[in-house]
Amino acid sequence: MTRALISSREIVSLSSSAVTADLVPAWGAKMTSLRLHTPAYEFFAPAARPLGPPDATQYRDRDAYGFDEMFPTLEPCAYPESPWAGLPLGDHGDVWAIGWNWHKEVDALILECEDGRFPYRLRKRLRFVAPNRLRTDYSVENLGESPLRGLWAAHVLVPMTDAVRLTLPANVPYRRTYISGSDIFAPRLEQTDAAPYLTDMSAFPVHGVAKYLTASPVKEGYCAWTDVVAKVRLELRWPATEVPYLDIWYNRGGWPGPGGLRHIGLEPISAPGDRLSDYGPEQVMVVPAHGTRRWWLEMAVSTL
Repeated sequence: MTRALISSREIVSLSSSAVTADLVPAWGAKMTSLRLHTPAYEFFAPAARPLGPPDATQYRDRDAYGFDEMFPTLEPCAYPESPWAGLPLGDHGDVWAIGWNWHKEVDALILECEDGRFPYRLRKRLRFVAPNRLRTDYSVENLGESPLRGLWAAHVLVPMTDAVRLTLPANVPYRRTYISGSDIFAPRLEQTDAAPYLTDMSAFPVHGVAKYLTASPVKEGYCAWTDVVAKVRLELRWPATEVPYLDIWYNRGGWPGPGGLRHIGLEPISAPGDRLSDYGPEQVMVVPAHGTRRWWLEMAVSTL
């Protein structure tokens, strides 16, 4: 485990013999890099601007790189239930823009944060379970006297080029939740993983932006991103019992405007949508008073 500085902020690196992951605890514990040693390859979408601290008021193009944690919502809303009813929840949640504490164990990196307004502690423990496989074990602990609602999403941004192919959960419908810049999607609100523009990025329209969400729970928490030219692959796995949906954000130069960024967001998510206030307690994570919820995410990289 090594430490360095970026824009006067500490970078913490966790490495195996094959892969290195960089995180910035002060910037929401953002994972800024996941790179293969041989051949040298970066799996995350690059930053569009010089790196800098996040702005908690809005998720902007300068923030759209790497891997952020989203909790307790993804889209901004008011907390829906007493005793915190009406408290505002930020764009892309709250924890991506606050500082996290960290410490190391023999073979692991531990990071945790507290919101300050809500009585929870979000914790993640990262370790390599194989040279090419990074596992993150998550827990959210309710320190208060009332049940706490939340949704969690991984916000993993990877490059979008004509060489990229996605492997998505099969036998599940995909519901379009956002569209901009193209009418190619207009005829159907729902698709399957067989739709070419959902899996073959050479078929996705230039300047198009869209977001799709699995319209029913997935049976297996799995998706993969493959560059068929560079011959590398990134696989994500997670427990479908705790995180039963998958969001996919497609941006081929259409956001934040024509000529904008090009990336894909692979976003396992624990609720059937992005806004916490849209769903009842049976559809989101509920952490009982003084209780804990746990889940995990694995990222594996490989060459073809």
